[in-house]
Order: sequence, then structure tokens, then C-alpha cells
Amino acid sequence: MGILHSPLLFAMMRRPLSCCFLLIGASLSAQENVPVNGPKEKEGPVIAFTHATVHPSPGEVLHDATVLIQGDHIVAVGARVDVPKGAVVNDLHGLHLWPGLIEPYGDLGIPGSGAGPRGNGRDERSAGTAASATGARFWNSAIRASTRADQLFVPDDDRANALRAQGFTTVITRRMDGITRGTSAAVELAGRTATEDIIAPRASAEFSFRKGSSKDEYPSSLMGSIALLRQALYDARWYAGLGQHEQSDAELQAINDQLASPLVFEASNRNDVLRIARIGQEFGLNFIVKGSGDEYLRLADIIATKQPLIVPLDLPEAYDVEDP
Repeated sequence: MGILHSPLLFAMMRRPLSCCFLLIGASLSAQENVPVNGPKEKEGPVIAFTHATVHPSPGEVLHDATVLIQGDHIVAVGARVDVPKGAVVNDLHGLHLWPGLIEPYGDLGIPGSGAGPRGNGRDERSAGTAASATGARFWNSAIRASTRADQLFVPDDDRANALRAQGFTTVITRRMDGITRGTSAAVELAGRTATEDIIAPRASAEFSFRKGSSKDEYPSSLMGSIALLRQALYDARWYAGLGQHEQSDAELQAINDQLASPLVFEASNRNDVLRIARIGQEFGLNFIVKGSGDEYLRLADIIATKQPLIVPLDLPEAYDVEDP
């Protein structure tokens, strides 16, 4: 799901992936508001990659192109780029440079994330991490739209390094807990501080049919989860009008604030995709559906919903056929 274009991971390739560079396309003149302890680092020399075949975006190919890098920044990309004097030049004749990958559905750096079984089940990872019941909030704790991934994010160097090694530069991370799950955050895998690496603090609003770590007895079934979500959406519509003058509710306010954002809905199976489409039709909402991988079993019906899909990519090991 290519919704962000700030990070670029350029990989030099012949047949295997021979080496990768994580490059952050940020402004060279970005203001710093955190004091530096010790001498301030300089940008360093310009590094030039010349005579490469560059693929800056889908369908766009630059032949015999040059990429200039200084520090963490991509300075220039193009077929007619002047290499400054003193630059470190790398001739990539015969090699290709590709943008990096974005993980659109993850929970990197989110403590206690875990969707849990549908209905009244709980996930061990999310046990004891239910949203706080303090304040003026919705009556059911499975509705936790006020959750913000950017406020929960804790850098996880091990997982970030593993993702970078696979060619990823950015993760859209969220807390996978509850029916309305709040907002996700877009995080660059640059290994800096959270304030520097979170590039979109509210990337999307998150939904599911799973109550997660909620300790409320209701809902205890898929039917109950759907009913609770529909009731919350109707209540949010009421709250946006007269309701906010009668009471305060942080969760209903959060739902209303998020409906103009990209809406991502997790489906547990192919049939959930169709249930999500019906909810979207009822409330005039367009969901991006995170699928489970079995959508092909009802492909015609799912295509007819015209919902964008995030599908899992699984590359299994080849069968061992050495022994007949």
C-alpha cells in the first residue's frame, strides 16, 4: 500500500540482493529542537551512485541515472545530475536501484499489542493491557478509538533491524487490540528517536471484530461484535450533533475525528470481508481491508465490493523432494 513516499531504500541488484542502503528523504534544513550533547555531527561527503538503472516509482525507469547522498539524505536523483567535486563515486553500471518497501500492517514498537481471539477470548500478549477505564469514555472497553500508536510507540531495534534486512524502510504500526482500535502511526526504520522516526502520527483509523483484552463480558460472539460496532458508529453520529451537548465521551469524539482518515479493518477470513463491506455501505464509509489470505475462495464477491485489500505475503520453503 504505497501511501508514503518519504523513505527510500535503494538496493543494488544483479541476481541476488547484494547490498542495501537506507536513505531518508528528509529536508536538509530541518530544525532541531533537541540539544546535542557534544560536538554536532556534520553531514560528511557527498556519495554518488552513477550509471545505474533507477526505479524511483512504479512504472518509471531512469536509465544511466545518478543518485546523490549526503548523510541520511537523498540529495538528487536523475539522469542529468552533476556530481560535485570531492564526491565519493560508485559506478553501478549494470545494477538497478529500487525504492524500499512499506509494511502496511504491523505492530512494531507497540507494547501489549495482540488482537486476541474473536468474541470473548483473549490473547496472552494483550492480557492485562486493556485500555484505561478512567475519564468520560464509552460504556464498553472494546471501543477504544482514543488509542494512539504514536503515544505508545517504543523503539524496537531488533525487529527494526530484521525488517531493514528484508528491504523495509517504513512500518504502519498500530495496537491490535479492540473493536475500534484508535489510530496507527507511520514509523521510519532509521533507528533514531521516536520524535524523529514517527513521520505520520495518525496514519489511519483501525477496526476489527475482535474485542481483544477487554474484560467486559459483552460481546461474546461475532454477532455481538458487529452489533457493538454498529451501535458505536450510530452513537458517534448522534454525538457529533446533539449528543456532545448532553454528555462527554472521549471514544465517540475520537471516532468522529477519525472518519475522514484512511479506515483499515482487519478481517479474520474471507466472509469478514463481505461483512465489512455491508457495514461500510450502511454508514457510507470506505474501508481498506486487511485480509487473511483466503480471499481467493470468494474472489468474485470480494472484487464486487471494490474494497482495497492488504493481503499477507507468504513465501514458503520449497518442498523437500530429495527422498521419494
